[in-house]
Amino acid sequence: MWRPVRSRLVGGGIVAVVVVALAAPSGPAARVQGVGGAGGVVLNLFVDLERNTEYRSSDPLVKSFVYEGELAGSSLKLRLDSKELMGLWKGDGTIYQTHERSSRRFFKKVEQFGPVFLVVDVTNESKQAVQVNGAYVDVEQSSTDLQPCLTIRTSYVAPKCDPKSSKPGDFYPTFELVNAGWGAVRNASVTYAFGDESGPRTQSFTVRVGDFGESQQVSTLSGLQTSGLDIKGLACSRFECPSEDALPGCLAKLQRSGTFGKFSGGLFLDGPRVFSRASGRIDYEWVDGQGVSHSRQSPISVDVPLLKFDVDRRIATVAAPGPVERNIQPLKLTLDRRQYRLPVGIRGGLGPNQNRRFALSLSADKSSAHFFKLVLQLAGGSTVSSRRVDLLYFRPR
Repeated sequence: MWRPVRSRLVGGGIVAVVVVALAAPSGPAARVQGVGGAGGVVLNLFVDLERNTEYRSSDPLVKSFVYEGELAGSSLKLRLDSKELMGLWKGDGTIYQTHERSSRRFFKKVEQFGPVFLVVDVTNESKQAVQVNGAYVDVEQSSTDLQPCLTIRTSYVAPKCDPKSSKPGDFYPTFELVNAGWGAVRNASVTYAFGDESGPRTQSFTVRVGDFGESQQVSTLSGLQTSGLDIKGLACSRFECPSEDALPGCLAKLQRSGTFGKFSGGLFLDGPRVFSRASGRIDYEWVDGQGVSHSRQSPISVDVPLLKFDVDRRIATVAAPGPVERNIQPLKLTLDRRQYRLPVGIRGGLGPNQNRRFALSLSADKSSAHFFKLVLQLAGGSTVSSRRVDLLYFRPR
C-alpha cells in the first residue's frame, strides 16, 4: 500500500521532500522494503510527489502530466498518471471530441509532459560510516514505443457559400485524426452513425482513411447528406435566438420548419451551438519496432457542429498571464540501446543509521520503454542496487 512520507534530509544541501513510499514505520531512517547492499546500505527509489505537484500547478492554463509508481513483484512500474491518456494510448479508451471535453487539450505543448521525478533514498543501517564515491543508472534496455496514440481535433472547413449570407465556421462536417504516437497508422477506417447523448439513431457509414503518420482528415459530409440533412440550407444561413433561455425553443422551431431537411439523426444543444454526435469505432493496423504488425479497434465519438445561434451575450475579458519558466534538466535516457550507463552525481559520506535523499529526474526524446536499476558505488569497490524499474515513458510526437 502506498502512502506519502515527509522527511527532512541532512547533508549535501538536500531539503525536505515528499515522496511516495510503501507503508512503513515512521522516521527518516526507517527501512522500507529496499534493496540491501554492501556495508548495510539500503537503497530505495520513490516517486517525488512534491515535485509532481509543483509541475502540475506551474501552468494553470495547461494540463500537465507526471508519473506514478506501483510495485509489481520485484519491480517498480512507472506509468503516466492519467488513466484517460493511458487508455487512449494502451487501453480501450474512447477517442472523442466534444465542445467541453476536447482530447486535443493533452497536446498543446510538449512541456505538458514532465520528466519522471524520483527521490533516491539511501540509508546506512550499519554501525560504521560509509563513503559513496558515485552512482549511475544501469540501463538493461531502452526501446522506442511505436504504438500510435490517436486523438481528434475539429477541422474548421465549411462548404463554400455566398459570403453575404453565410457565417464561416458554423458548420464543421470534417474532423482530423491526430497521431501523437511515433509509429504510423495503416489501413485505417472509421465506422460511425449519427445520434445524440442517448446513442446512435441513423444507419452506419464507413469512411476509408488509409495510412497516415501525423494526421488525417475525416469527413462526415457524405453521411450527413445520405441521412437527409439539407447541407446548403444549413451551412449558408444565419440563425438568431433572442436569449440563451430561449435556445431550446429556437432549436425546436427550426426542426419544425424543415431547416434540417429529412435528417433523422439526433440533435442537441451545447451553449448556442447545435450538434449531432457521430459515434462508432476506428479500425487500424500498426507495426512495432520488431516489425510485427498489430490490429487495433478503438471506440470513437465526435460532436459534429451543425449551426450556431446568434445570441445577445456579454462576455467578460480576462488579462493574459505572464510566461511560465521551467528550468528542468532531466537525465536523458537513450533510445533503442542495451546495456549502457548514465552517471548520476551522488557522492558523500553516510554516518551510522544516517539517511540521505537525492532528487533525480529522467526523460527521453520519444515514447519508449526502459528497464533499469540505480547503482551506488561505495568505497572499496562494492556496489548496492535499487529494485528493477519498468518505465513506460510517454512523449507526444
